[in-house]
Amino acid sequence: MRRTPVGSTHNMNDLKNSEIIERENDMLISSLQGKVAALKSLTIDIGAEVNEQNKYLNGMDNEFDFGEGLLGNTMKRLQVMAAKSNKRFTLYLVVFGFGCFLLIYYVIKWRSWFGSD
Repeated sequence: MRRTPVGSTHNMNDLKNSEIIERENDMLISSLQGKVAALKSLTIDIGAEVNEQNKYLNGMDNEFDFGEGLLGNTMKRLQVMAAKSNKRFTLYLVVFGFGCFLLIYYVIKWRSWFGSD
């Protein structure tokens, strides 16, 4: 078995190599810390965006519930009106539909006469 003396160059090379490796590790650690900070910032931004979108969706849900309530009440009133005077309601509905048809027909004809170049 061969021993190296205490003050040999072999120990000096090991010391230099360990210092080089230590510096490389420090550089890699600082690079990794920068990446971790960027990811942390990104996740915080994503969390804020999610909270904002949830507030927006909750507001839309409330608006749709309100609209659904209005339409439900209107449908109930129409059903009551239809049950009370079925013939009169049918006549009004036919006249209204025919009036809408005539209005759309004349608007299309008027556009074709004056609107097209």
